[in-house]
Amino acid sequence: MESKALWPTQSRRVTLGGPFNPHGCKRSRKHCRNRYCKGCRNRVRFTPMSPDQSLNPKAKRRRRRSGVTATLSDIARAAGVSTASVSRALARPELVSEWLRERVLQAVCEAGYVPNAAARGLSGSDTGVIGLVAGSLDDLLSRRAMQGFERHLAKANFGVMVAISNGDAVETLGLAHTLQSRGVDGLAFVGVDAAAEAGRLRDSRRPLPVACIDQPMRDADVTIFSRARALELATRFLRQLGHRRIALVLPGAIWHVDTVRDALSTTDISLLVAQLGLEHVGSNGMPETLSAWLELPLPPSAILCGSDALAAATLRQCELKGVAVPHDLSVVGFGDTELARVVRPSLSSLRIPAYEMGVAAAEFLLRSLRRRPQTPQEFSAKLVARESTAAASKREASN
Repeated sequence: MESKALWPTQSRRVTLGGPFNPHGCKRSRKHCRNRYCKGCRNRVRFTPMSPDQSLNPKAKRRRRRSGVTATLSDIARAAGVSTASVSRALARPELVSEWLRERVLQAVCEAGYVPNAAARGLSGSDTGVIGLVAGSLDDLLSRRAMQGFERHLAKANFGVMVAISNGDAVETLGLAHTLQSRGVDGLAFVGVDAAAEAGRLRDSRRPLPVACIDQPMRDADVTIFSRARALELATRFLRQLGHRRIALVLPGAIWHVDTVRDALSTTDISLLVAQLGLEHVGSNGMPETLSAWLELPLPPSAILCGSDALAAATLRQCELKGVAVPHDLSVVGFGDTELARVVRPSLSSLRIPAYEMGVAAAEFLLRSLRRRPQTPQEFSAKLVARESTAAASKREASN
């Protein structure tokens, strides 16, 4: 006669004993409930059971709770393929056939399956997420770079986790560690203070590839672009026009002005620097700065601004104060946005390939994760001369 075992198990036990001795051995019932009882093992044979037929009620309850979310095995069963094929189709779709990819995606859509990136990060595998620390969303260069970065990663089925640091070096490093603890596969920085050291991010069991989009950072794997070099290019352009007293209006501490001073140390250029907060990336703070400079015994003959918005605000203040541009003062912007072409006089500006820089940083991180050889692509600025710059007057050039 057959009877069920008294202890929960995932297999049905078919015993050879009677109804009062279900295990068919001569030992006590209490002892026979031990699954390691040699007498019971010798007298019991096992037949497989489906999970729905489990004799353990707790197991059924656990299954009902977790059954709300589809698993990789569920997708594989629905698509009629192995779990390895499903994983490959989702993580590396370029490695599988179009038929398999469509079959898996159809099963994913029907089941509402969402890969658990956090679990993949804890297991040490790739999570499909890249971390990005940005200084400010008010900075147009940063926004354009982030756009190119995110779109290029999306084509490779990677997501982006963004953190805003407001340009502070300590906060930048803290946010980078936070992203690292969330299991991101790589890190990128744009519009932040480069005083933070990328090398400190490698002191972990899971070192990450690091890309700096617009500012050098010590020990970073690649630097796509340098704002300091762009400033140096603009100041040398103004010097060729005869300007020797040049003022810099820069939002945030992300420009490495000391690097610019060192590069121009062999020239006769005199730099005046006003470093505003990142909240002044627009026109805020410009009237007071310009008024103070114009009251100097030897005021600057040219102003280089850290954004086209600041440069446009400078043009407006010059108009209100009766300062002729470019006859009395030359003005250069940064970014070559649409604003530079619509203001009057039209604005000379540094053209920055911000979108392409973001794409290059994303491609570098993707190749690093796939361990493919590469030569990092670097970008430089181009100065577009318009009506807001002109040669310095003879009096200015001689002073």
